[in-house]
Amino acid sequence: MRKIIKKLFFQGDTWKIAYRVTKSNILKDVTTPFTILQLPRGYWGADPFLFEQNGKIYLFFELTDYKKRKSVLACKELFNESEKINIIYEFAFHCSYPCIFKYKENIYIIPETVQNNEVILLKCKEFPFIWKCEKKLFTNYKSVDSTIRQSGNKLYLLTYDIFNNKFATDIYELNNELNPTQEPIYSRKDAYDIHRPAGHFIEIGNNEYLRPVQPSNNYYGEKIVFLKGDSEWKEEEVASISIKDITLDSKKKKKYIGLHTYNKSGFVEVIDIAEMSFKPFKVLEFIFRKLRLFGYGLYDKSGKNIAKKLNSKYFKNSLD
Repeated sequence: MRKIIKKLFFQGDTWKIAYRVTKSNILKDVTTPFTILQLPRGYWGADPFLFEQNGKIYLFFELTDYKKRKSVLACKELFNESEKINIIYEFAFHCSYPCIFKYKENIYIIPETVQNNEVILLKCKEFPFIWKCEKKLFTNYKSVDSTIRQSGNKLYLLTYDIFNNKFATDIYELNNELNPTQEPIYSRKDAYDIHRPAGHFIEIGNNEYLRPVQPSNNYYGEKIVFLKGDSEWKEEEVASISIKDITLDSKKKKKYIGLHTYNKSGFVEVIDIAEMSFKPFKVLEFIFRKLRLFGYGLYDKSGKNIAKKLNSKYFKNSLD
């Protein structure tokens, strides 16, 4: 009976972003609390990435309209509460995971756009808010959470395929024009969904790295695992972090059930956490989504532009 009630009246895929300042890291410091980023009601934030520019820390993330289930890419300067949330890019389809990186003095983002079967490269025209589509790295290609690794003077692109039980990790090398090799330089298939990317590579020297991944064997967002890899891309698990291992500045920690992204820049760390929320009309919402009634939707490709409809009190549309 408890499981039935939970399925009918509770929702566990509402995501929030949390950040903190620490001289250590999430593997060693479990006491410094994370502060939950406050978003306007009706929106959630996920897949946070950090980028430092001119002494300021900027947060790039997926912003989702809960009712429409439509996502845009957003940016906010951290530690500046007066700044609105800027909408920096919107596709006609679902987008998320804004993997941001700098190469040859230019700044790029590779977002997840798997709903359109593409891997797209965005280039910053005016930091941090103006972005343009530079090129399509892959078309007719299914992968989630593509992640860049910069090692020495080489640039790599890791993609991950979760469809049709493939669970395949493919790594491509990018040339000076940021075009990937035609075939992966490394490929690995797993029996289970255990190596989906969960944030930037962390270089630790001697051509070795740590890589956060988000295994989802039991449920989506169950924990973050850190893998240690070498020059031949061989990886082994070295640590695991779940929502129970971290401290939040919230009195309602029990309602948070998971996390699935981790990034760090300087002394700032950022994660996203899944909230279990009570939804008394969950069944009705499900019907409304299926029938597209009363403004409800479900990650469709209708092309509706939600950025122009966001409340200007809280958001700034950089797409105008």
